[in-house]
Amino acid sequence: MQEFAEHLAQPEFLQWLRQQGTLCLPHARTLLSHLPEQLQKEVLAAVNKRGAELKKRLAQVLRDAEGKGPVHGGVLGRVAEYLVAQRGLGVRF
Repeated sequence: MQEFAEHLAQPEFLQWLRQQGTLCLPHARTLLSHLPEQLQKEVLAAVNKRGAELKKRLAQVLRDAEGKGPVHGGVLGRVAEYLVAQRGLGVRF
């Protein structure tokens, strides 16, 4: 975690986190204790962004499952992986 925290100080790495980085909640919590306040906000924003994306995908899967379009198993697999990594949707910091 300390190495990851050190990399977050680099603009390129921080940009990667903003655009496509993903952290599981347990590791994000651990990481927060190693970061200054501004970088804590960046990590929380990335985690929240991925959570919002997941909710959007889940809503689409639900609509598709209700007969409004084809269900894509790949999306469900990604959702399952995300849920396992996050250990539930209701976890808050």
